Amino acid sequence: MNNITEVLANEILGTENYILTDSGPLVSTNGSTTDHLFESQTFGSLDDNILTTALNDINLTEKWFSKENVYTVPKVSEELKRYSTLIKNKYDYLRARQNSIKTIGYKYSKSNHYKKKFIKRNPIHLDVAQFNEQLLSELAFSGIKLINKVKKKVLTVNEKADYFVNFVESLEESLKIKRDTNKKYEDRVSENYDLKTDEELVGRALYESQFMNKSVSVVSSDFDILWLVIGASLVLPGFNEHNLHAYIINNDSITRLSDPLEYEISQTRFIEAHGVSAVKKASDDLANLSKLATSFVEQTYQEIIFDYLQNQNQGRP
Repeated sequence: MNNITEVLANEILGTENYILTDSGPLVSTNGSTTDHLFESQTFGSLDDNILTTALNDINLTEKWFSKENVYTVPKVSEELKRYSTLIKNKYDYLRARQNSIKTIGYKYSKSNHYKKKFIKRNPIHLDVAQFNEQLLSELAFSGIKLINKVKKKVLTVNEKADYFVNFVESLEESLKIKRDTNKKYEDRVSENYDLKTDEELVGRALYESQFMNKSVSVVSSDFDILWLVIGASLVLPGFNEHNLHAYIINNDSITRLSDPLEYEISQTRFIEAHGVSAVKKASDDLANLSKLATSFVEQTYQEIIFDYLQNQNQGRP
């Protein structure tokens, strides 16, 4: 995360009371870092600039999750754990490979011939390798610290909230809103693999904002999050845009969805992109899910009122 991104993130932290976030915008769990780790076969072949950037991102992300008003969902924790495990596994692999090379070198010649030959061919390579090994070790350790921090900020599984997650998953299946479902984790796979993290995050945000009546902000670097929120705002009956904001921090800029006008403009673009008939069909297809979700909300309010009246009768505030 660079300075501009950090400033934008801190701006949101200072103005929003309840933030739901994924692994972005502060750390990338796929892309240049993971690709580089996949391709590197020795400590010496690692790029210290990429490692330093990744280390900085992870440390700042740990601070981000240390804030009282920042929360996340289980699949984000799982996603970050996969990223952290990838780093640790790569470090362990390179260490084992390095030790194996040293053993082969020793067997090749009991004298210092092998080592001298290696250093002569790579005069500065040994120092670079040692420096990168230390960096990758720090990165692996910071990843473990981050996971321990994130675990404490994961919202507990809520059966009622899951209905809204299912609603968002069905919305995505109906309209194919997401544009990038190819996630890279510990293995390179040719087929698309999607944890449905975006759907879980947006579904939980809908539950907390629309039906628990909290003011919620979703923060990410993924525009799929934004489009899922917009799609839900068109299809879900009685959607209240005042309670749900979305902030996408990407390429040193911020895209906001935080007032009725921004919603109106974004909804128009969404309909233009997917077509009026497709959006209407999705709304009709998801009507039963929407009603089911609403019934759970009404039940939630009834429970709150019942608990309040019960406490009043017992003389509790």
